[in-house]
Amino acid sequence: MDHPQKIKKERRLSKMDKNKNITCDACHCTFNDGHMNCTADGIKVGTHNACSCDDTRCATFTLKMTDVE
Repeated sequence: MDHPQKIKKERRLSKMDKNKNITCDACHCTFNDGHMNCTADGIKVGTHNACSCDDTRCATFTLKMTDVE
């Protein structure tokens, strides 16, 4: 029988795989890997009063430090 910690570790996805189905056009976001993939552990989409796609925004966006002057 496998050790529980070993099984748990094997099921854990790498950071690059976590959001591989989420594309990101925000080239200045620290979580954009440069290939339009989101590498954040999780994302939050807002705003709370959105009524259409145009009203939504990625609340996880964090400006890349290389883009700060």
